[in-house]
Amino acid sequence: MFDLLLRMILAGYAELKRELRTPIQLGENFYGPRSLFHALSAGAGDYVMPDLMRIGGVTGWLLDRWLGISPWAFIVFLLLGFVAGLINLMRSAGVLSERNWKR
Repeated sequence: MFDLLLRMILAGYAELKRELRTPIQLGENFYGPRSLFHALSAGAGDYVMPDLMRIGGVTGWLLDRWLGISPWAFIVFLLLGFVAGLINLMRSAGVLSERNWKR
């Protein structure tokens, strides 16, 4: 059922993408590589932005469990994910260009 709903939503995004001049960005609510694959296959968006804060939080939590240093890796990776997400958001909004990073 969820797969069918996801495909219907992605088909709607693909239709919007064809009709609008504004680029469509997806990705903050993907729950794994399969969702990303379906979105790319459907041509549902122009840009994909993964939820880096979620990725950082899970990575930190796993490292905490493995190394037994809870909660330090979780906090560090969550903050790194937050900063990476802000940088991507600023790039997408045009506030921060690639040229500024190459100086």
